[in-house]
Amino acid sequence: MKKLAMCLVVLAMAVPTFAADVDFAFTDNGDGTGTLSWTINAPDTEIVGMGLNVDATTGTVDAVAVDSFFDVFIDAAYSDPTLYDGATAPGQLGTPVALQGSAGTTTLPNASFAISVGHLEGTTDGAGIVLTSGAGAEGQLDVNATRGGVVDQNGDALTTNLPIAFSIAQPGGFPVDHPDYDEWVAVGSPESWVTDYQCEGDADGAREGSPFTGYYQVGVEDLNILIAGWKDTDYVDPATDPWIAADFDHAEEGSPFTGYYRVGVEDLNILISNWKDDTNLTGTCLDVQ
Repeated sequence: MKKLAMCLVVLAMAVPTFAADVDFAFTDNGDGTGTLSWTINAPDTEIVGMGLNVDATTGTVDAVAVDSFFDVFIDAAYSDPTLYDGATAPGQLGTPVALQGSAGTTTLPNASFAISVGHLEGTTDGAGIVLTSGAGAEGQLDVNATRGGVVDQNGDALTTNLPIAFSIAQPGGFPVDHPDYDEWVAVGSPESWVTDYQCEGDADGAREGSPFTGYYQVGVEDLNILIAGWKDTDYVDPATDPWIAADFDHAEEGSPFTGYYRVGVEDLNILISNWKDDTNLTGTCLDVQ
């Protein structure tokens, strides 16, 4: 029995692992766009059609741009059969954005839709598929089973590494996959939070001090901002109440008895811990943990 068990283990270890025919990857470009790229692993293979699902769990996608290799938007032609009438060659007419569960196009901005594209004569420009989200978005990309997923020149479905996650950060904004992103949106997306030291007590985003005292990130100006919002239960938005910059822990404090406020003891403790002393500052407030 022990020998049999050992043989089974050896056989299990000997089973080869096969790479997917196509590997997809998504890259945040840092400017409100992200690029879906792919690598074809299967030999002598050309992709002639793609049906992909885009499902954003946060935010929406505002625009989709497709590599010129894909010169036919299949659902656009379905929705408007006259679209290619008189065309001397295929082209990117209409929209590549389609409904997920049935034939036909849909519109953007949208959180859940399909990308439906085909290839006839186009040549690649190396751009991949670019998604744009002005306010930032994150979610998942997967094959669209209704359209057969990713198809080769023989009409066969190719295996892929999908689903994969995607993330597009708002330009100049909080990283969409940061643990405090939802809190940032909830308080009106204050620009004052989008600095490297804000969560460490730096409310004004500037250094203070002099050649005589030395320079530091957290000082009197930051304290003044904190005082302006101290236990204020009437927060509206960053424009009305810029003291939201002193909400260093990105959380409410208070109780039903005192009321709830954005700036309180926890924020003061953070400021005190780095008061006129950069020793323990990390500058990692925008890092995704």
